Amino acid sequence: MRKIIALFLVLIMLFSLCACGSPEKKVVGTWLEKDDMIDGSADYQLHFFEDGTGIFDGSGPFVWELSENIVTCTYIDSGNSFALEYNEKDKTFITVGTTDMIWNKVN
Repeated sequence: MRKIIALFLVLIMLFSLCACGSPEKKVVGTWLEKDDMIDGSADYQLHFFEDGTGIFDGSGPFVWELSENIVTCTYIDSGNSFALEYNEKDKTFITVGTTDMIWNKVN
């Protein structure tokens, strides 16, 4: 009887872990600056990869990390960084800082 209960508890734990998605999954993919999505031409693209690296077209490669709903990106060459805040409701990024660029995920 104890073995059955133990097996049952292990199965419940496994299913609960499977139900939790990785928060990084919401970041990985290609993002376009919102204004560019109207006519289909994208001047600004962000590409986030699963290994914690990315490319900002026109600015070069960066590494990124997610903390809460803030993604911090640091350029590999210069060490300069920028931050994006994830809006859970709209599923968009908003650039934190001097310019409010709104990004939408395309894949």
